[in-house]
Amino acid sequence: MADIHYGDKYYDSSLWTMTIEFWGSMLTFALAPIVFFLQGRWALLSWLCIATGVFLAVQVSFFFCAFPASLLLYPLLAMGFRLNRWVRGAMAIISLVLLGYAGDAVGIYRPFAVLDIAVSDIGLRQACVAIPASIMLVYAVLSTDDPPSWLSGKAARFLGDLSFPLYLVHVPVICSLGSWALLASDSAALGAAVAISGSILAALPLMAFNNWWVQALGALFDRIRRGGSAATALVVQRPEQHAGDSNPLVQDPIESRMSLSRVLAPNEISACSEPVASRR
Repeated sequence: MADIHYGDKYYDSSLWTMTIEFWGSMLTFALAPIVFFLQGRWALLSWLCIATGVFLAVQVSFFFCAFPASLLLYPLLAMGFRLNRWVRGAMAIISLVLLGYAGDAVGIYRPFAVLDIAVSDIGLRQACVAIPASIMLVYAVLSTDDPPSWLSGKAARFLGDLSFPLYLVHVPVICSLGSWALLASDSAALGAAVAISGSILAALPLMAFNNWWVQALGALFDRIRRGGSAATALVVQRPEQHAGDSNPLVQDPIESRMSLSRVLAPNEISACSEPVASRR
């Protein structure tokens, strides 16, 4: 928690992103309902809302820009426009190439020399390229109608579950166990192998705990939601009574029929009415 609020990261330098991720997520959660509301009514205003969020984020830090900018995926996917596989493949390749841009206009990134003139901060220059490239890559994957099975298989889910715990422990493991193996064996390959395997082993218990508490939290929310639905159904099904009437059967016949229609399906109401009609 100290790392989230104050940016303390002396014990694990890789956690410097936690503050950015926390406040960036809060900004995204605040903007998302507005974008969802505007998209179905005034689509242009939803784009303007996202642009405003990006503008406000860059006033604080260019690191925050990626979070409101990621909301562009919603209107893009909501349009229902789907690209063919060749265009999606080209987009994925181009975005991966763009993600290699480190802020310097060298080699194949020479066309980005214009950013050297317009933007002095190398990190902001990199963000100007990396953020659109990331959105393009995610859109290319999500816009497919039939995603590859390996993206949703057991191996992919395992890597997804492992990614965050591995992110948390890899630096301490590299600086301790990996460094010891390197110094003891004088072999960089062995040190790297020990660091990789040690990081995975250290991440597995955290992965198991993370999966457990997420499932427990989901089950709790489901129980609360089912309880609320049952209470609502009970209130709806209870017949309305006149003020002062203790017997729910002593009601106006028309009002009784209306109360019954709230509980029974139309075919059940017809079935209940047929004997009365036949007697008449």
